Amino acid sequence: MWAAWAMIAASLVGLAINLYFASLFYRVPAWFSGALGGAARACGIDGGACKRVVHTPYARLFGGKPNVVAGLPWSVLSIVCAAVFLRTGTFPLWWPCLLIALASVVVGVYLTYVLFVVLKEPCPL
Repeated sequence: MWAAWAMIAASLVGLAINLYFASLFYRVPAWFSGALGGAARACGIDGGACKRVVHTPYARLFGGKPNVVAGLPWSVLSIVCAAVFLRTGTFPLWWPCLLIALASVVVGVYLTYVLFVVLKEPCPL
Protein backbone atom coordinates (compact mmCIF):
# COMPACT_ATOMS: atom_id res chain seq x y z
CA MET A 1 0.00 0.00 0.00
CA TRP A 2 2.81 2.44 0.90
CA ALA A 3 4.50 1.75 -2.46
CA ALA A 4 1.38 2.90 -4.33
CA TRP A 5 1.29 6.14 -2.32
CA ALA A 6 5.02 6.66 -2.97
CA MET A 7 4.40 6.05 -6.68
CA ILE A 8 1.60 8.63 -6.69
CA ALA A 9 3.78 11.17 -4.86
CA ALA A 10 6.75 10.64 -7.19
CA SER A 11 4.50 10.75 -10.24
CA LEU A 12 2.90 14.01 -9.09
CA VAL A 13 6.35 15.56 -8.78
CA GLY A 14 7.24 14.24 -12.24
CA LEU A 15 3.96 15.55 -13.62
CA ALA A 16 4.61 19.01 -12.18
CA ILE A 17 8.13 19.09 -13.65
CA ASN A 18 6.84 17.89 -17.02
CA LEU A 19 4.09 20.52 -16.99
CA TYR A 20 6.64 23.22 -16.25
CA PHE A 21 8.85 22.14 -19.15
CA ALA A 22 5.79 21.74 -21.41
CA SER A 23 4.97 25.38 -20.69
CA LEU A 24 8.43 26.29 -21.98
CA PHE A 25 7.83 24.40 -25.25
CA TYR A 26 4.18 25.15 -25.94
CA ARG A 27 1.79 28.07 -25.67
CA VAL A 28 -0.31 27.68 -22.55
CA PRO A 29 -2.92 29.99 -21.02
CA ALA A 30 -1.39 32.89 -19.10
CA TRP A 31 -2.98 31.81 -15.79
CA PHE A 32 -1.52 28.31 -16.19
CA SER A 33 1.92 29.62 -17.11
CA GLY A 34 1.77 32.01 -14.16
CA ALA A 35 0.88 29.22 -11.74
CA LEU A 36 3.65 26.97 -13.06
CA GLY A 37 6.12 29.85 -13.01
CA GLY A 38 5.21 30.65 -9.41
CA ALA A 39 5.72 27.04 -8.38
CA ALA A 40 8.99 26.89 -10.33
CA ARG A 41 10.25 30.06 -8.64
CA ALA A 42 9.31 28.66 -5.23
CA CYS A 43 11.35 25.53 -6.02
CA GLY A 44 14.23 27.55 -7.47
CA ILE A 45 14.03 26.11 -11.00
CA ASP A 46 12.52 29.00 -12.94
CA GLY A 47 14.75 30.70 -15.47
CA GLY A 48 18.43 30.42 -16.15
CA ALA A 49 19.87 27.02 -16.93
CA CYS A 50 16.57 25.17 -16.92
CA LYS A 51 15.17 27.44 -19.64
CA ARG A 52 18.38 27.19 -21.66
CA VAL A 53 18.32 23.40 -21.57
CA VAL A 54 15.02 23.21 -23.49
CA HIS A 55 16.76 24.81 -26.47
CA THR A 56 19.28 21.97 -26.80
CA PRO A 57 18.87 18.78 -28.84
CA TYR A 58 18.83 16.79 -25.58
CA ALA A 59 15.39 18.20 -24.79
CA ARG A 60 14.05 16.35 -27.86
CA LEU A 61 15.09 12.71 -27.58
CA PHE A 62 11.87 11.18 -28.94
CA GLY A 63 11.82 11.63 -32.70
CA GLY A 64 12.34 15.38 -32.49
CA LYS A 65 9.45 15.81 -30.07
CA PRO A 66 10.06 17.36 -26.65
CA ASN A 67 10.78 14.86 -23.89
CA VAL A 68 7.61 15.98 -22.12
CA VAL A 69 5.59 14.31 -24.89
CA ALA A 70 6.66 11.01 -23.29
CA GLY A 71 6.88 12.30 -19.71
CA LEU A 72 3.36 13.71 -19.37
CA PRO A 73 1.43 10.55 -20.35
CA TRP A 74 3.84 8.39 -18.34
CA SER A 75 3.22 10.47 -15.21
CA VAL A 76 -0.54 10.27 -15.68
CA LEU A 77 -0.44 6.51 -16.37
CA SER A 78 1.62 5.95 -13.22
CA ILE A 79 -0.88 7.88 -11.10
CA VAL A 80 -3.84 6.02 -12.61
CA CYS A 81 -2.22 2.59 -12.14
CA ALA A 82 -1.33 3.33 -8.51
CA ALA A 83 -4.85 4.65 -7.83
CA VAL A 84 -6.36 1.50 -9.38
CA PHE A 85 -4.10 -0.59 -7.17
CA LEU A 86 -5.23 1.31 -4.07
CA ARG A 87 -8.88 0.79 -5.07
CA THR A 88 -8.77 -2.82 -6.29
CA GLY A 89 -5.60 -4.39 -4.95
CA THR A 90 -4.42 -5.25 -8.47
CA PHE A 91 -1.78 -3.47 -10.51
CA PRO A 92 -2.84 -3.26 -14.15
CA LEU A 93 -0.14 -3.14 -16.78
CA TRP A 94 2.59 -3.92 -14.24
CA TRP A 95 4.98 -5.42 -16.80
CA PRO A 96 4.82 -2.52 -19.31
CA CYS A 97 4.99 -0.04 -16.43
CA LEU A 98 8.10 -1.74 -15.08
CA LEU A 99 9.81 -1.58 -18.48
CA ILE A 100 8.84 2.09 -18.96
CA ALA A 101 10.03 2.90 -15.43
CA LEU A 102 13.40 1.25 -16.10
CA ALA A 103 13.71 3.11 -19.40
CA SER A 104 12.81 6.35 -17.57
CA VAL A 105 15.60 5.77 -15.07
CA VAL A 106 18.11 5.15 -17.89
CA VAL A 107 16.98 8.30 -19.75
CA GLY A 108 17.05 10.27 -16.48
CA VAL A 109 20.62 9.17 -15.71
CA TYR A 110 21.66 10.02 -19.26
CA LEU A 111 20.04 13.47 -19.13
CA THR A 112 21.61 14.16 -15.74
CA TYR A 113 25.01 13.28 -17.21
CA VAL A 114 24.35 15.54 -20.20
CA LEU A 115 23.20 18.37 -17.96
CA PHE A 116 26.23 18.41 -15.69
CA VAL A 117 29.04 17.00 -17.87
CA VAL A 118 28.19 17.95 -21.45
CA LEU A 119 26.19 21.15 -21.04
CA LYS A 120 27.77 22.11 -17.69
CA GLU A 121 24.47 23.65 -16.57
CA PRO A 122 23.70 23.84 -12.84
CA CYS A 123 19.94 23.22 -13.25
CA PRO A 124 18.61 22.09 -9.86
CA LEU A 125 16.45 19.35 -11.40
